[in-house]
Amino acid sequence: MKKFTAITSAALTASIIISGCSGSSATAMQIGDISVSQGDIEVVTDAYMMNIGDYDAAKKLAAEVMEEAITAYAVAQAKGLTLTEDEEMSVTQGKANFATVFGSASDYKKELRSKGGNDKIIEAFIAQPLYEAKLEEEAAIAEPTDDEAKEYFKENYRRAKHVLLRTDTGEDKDFVKSRAENILERAQNGENFDDLVTNFSEDPGSSSNPDGYIFTDGEMVDEFDEAVKSIQPGEFTMCESSYGYHIIQRLPLDESDPQFNEFFEQYKESVKSAKKNSDLKAAIQSMAEEAGITIEVFDDVINAIPSPTPQVTEEPDSSANTTEPASSETAQSE
Repeated sequence: MKKFTAITSAALTASIIISGCSGSSATAMQIGDISVSQGDIEVVTDAYMMNIGDYDAAKKLAAEVMEEAITAYAVAQAKGLTLTEDEEMSVTQGKANFATVFGSASDYKKELRSKGGNDKIIEAFIAQPLYEAKLEEEAAIAEPTDDEAKEYFKENYRRAKHVLLRTDTGEDKDFVKSRAENILERAQNGENFDDLVTNFSEDPGSSSNPDGYIFTDGEMVDEFDEAVKSIQPGEFTMCESSYGYHIIQRLPLDESDPQFNEFFEQYKESVKSAKKNSDLKAAIQSMAEEAGITIEVFDDVINAIPSPTPQVTEEPDSSANTTEPASSETAQSE
């Protein structure tokens, strides 16, 4: 997903430490001697926004990944782990690919300048998988056994079904909410929830997931995930997200469900990967502590990054004599 730049690791270290304040942008994270600015987070947020479409979700993801990436970089440097020439070349290509998200290399540089970002911080962000691979080898992270993966599956994954009533269809939002409350009441009163899903859900994924969604942290919108966590298997709740209103039934995900082993086999490889990644994150945190690398995240600075505000041009004067069509512009970001 992310790669690195064709300069020596020693030069990169010096560059990040010397220019770690990233222009005039406020410091959002301090990881050892490396400063990650508000502008750095904003640049990555804008890149994620292209695919995610939800600015707050993109910003949250950008902050989480940036913290992990720069921590891995700082720990690798503390341990003297450097990139090979081929790895540096792969980062150069990765950086070029990242720049195309903004249109071109020139557009990327304009984005950095406008946000107060630091090119070297972005390079370290792009290099994340390379340094994590080196740290995985350094920490001798083992492949999880089936039993370890199964325990991780039960402890960290959840299963739920829902009825989604969308709020972007033009219907009055209060009316949609009242419908959702009615469906929740019907579910709580014992009406067959599968029938309610079939008859009312506006989520096209429901039909292809008849046993419900199985997911872990970060795979669902926060509101949905928190709602599922707030109830026990068999219980119902309701929440609102950017998609609309969700009427949710949490389902068991352990040996009490006769399909549990079937579910585990279906997800086993991804669960093992998630377990190994979790073990690696814990090992990196431990190595950071051993190296005396402190990690400070300034949530107020990150939260202060504003969502882009659409800019709509004024309607043209209908009395004006013009043959040009009316147009409007929407700002991608501030």
